[in-house]
Amino acid sequence: MACGTPVIALRRGGAAENVAGLDTAEPTGVFFEEQTAQAVAAAVRSFEQSAAAYSPPPAAAVRKASPRRAFAPNSWRLSRDAMRTGAPASRAAAGPA
Repeated sequence: MACGTPVIALRRGGAAENVAGLDTAEPTGVFFEEQTAQAVAAAVRSFEQSAAAYSPPPAAAVRKASPRRAFAPNSWRLSRDAMRTGAPASRAAAGPA
């Protein structure tokens, strides 16, 4: 999606937070509600019928839209610190980068 490619995704977890569905002004993908072949096939058909609705978002807009992206810059440091000490690191203990 960050490269401007629309997605077809199960509406759960990170996809539900980061993909803008067809019910939005600027869709970035199509959702399906169940993990079944029929639901995926219906989402693909919906995607094909609405292909003109998609416009690739700039990568910066995708990053800005995701609140979870704030964790990404610190995740490597937290993992590194945990491996060095052998103990789980917390965000509070890690301090600023």
